[in-house]
Amino acid sequence: MADSAQSAGGAGRPEKQGWGVIPGPVHRLLVRLTEKARAIADGQDVSEWPPADTPSDFDPYFRKTLAATQALHETTTDLRSLVSAWAHKYHQPKPNFSDLARAQGATPQGLYKRYKQSTRDAIDELLSDEPQIAVILDAFPSLRLVDLRGLSTPIDRALRDAHARITSASASSPYEDRLAHVLEVLEAVAAVNGLKPDMQQVHDLLVEVDIEPTDENIASIREGLLNGTSQS
Repeated sequence: MADSAQSAGGAGRPEKQGWGVIPGPVHRLLVRLTEKARAIADGQDVSEWPPADTPSDFDPYFRKTLAATQALHETTTDLRSLVSAWAHKYHQPKPNFSDLARAQGATPQGLYKRYKQSTRDAIDELLSDEPQIAVILDAFPSLRLVDLRGLSTPIDRALRDAHARITSASASSPYEDRLAHVLEVLEAVAAVNGLKPDMQQVHDLLVEVDIEPTDENIASIREGLLNGTSQS
């Protein structure tokens, strides 16, 4: 493993007797999810709303608030899943499970329900020398490819390899081939099964292979992603 729990303390670094360590990739993802949730929450300002008892168009404020709360819910759910899975199945020495359960309104027997097998699979990939980016994204729906940058050297290498696959599509290739290539890369890299396509990412990939990012082209890719099938 690239950053195993056993080696995370660092060679020659003194460790407190009985204390545990969290390996770099997992720790950095914990920090990133926390910062992401804080940024979403800080972006909400009720003072922007029209005043009470005044006829106003509240629809834009409803949409903005609901979109933010949904994003915050997804991010904090991912954070809870990651912390619960790591503490429950990986951390040494084992923490007090009763305390962990009580902190989130669960019973010790129900602690495992706070995460899924996909969460554990993603943690294994975070610590792998050859991580599968799709597995990580599948476990944490709030994450996008950009959120994975800098988590570890192997993950950065996997992201660069994915980018190389995108840019390898020659601009001289037939339009349909390039469009299908974008869809294929997104399916392989972004783990589209059960995930919402990142429209900004679709836009950027179309530009990479010299396809105009029109609404029609983006919609075509989005439809293919949601259906989980490549175009030909």
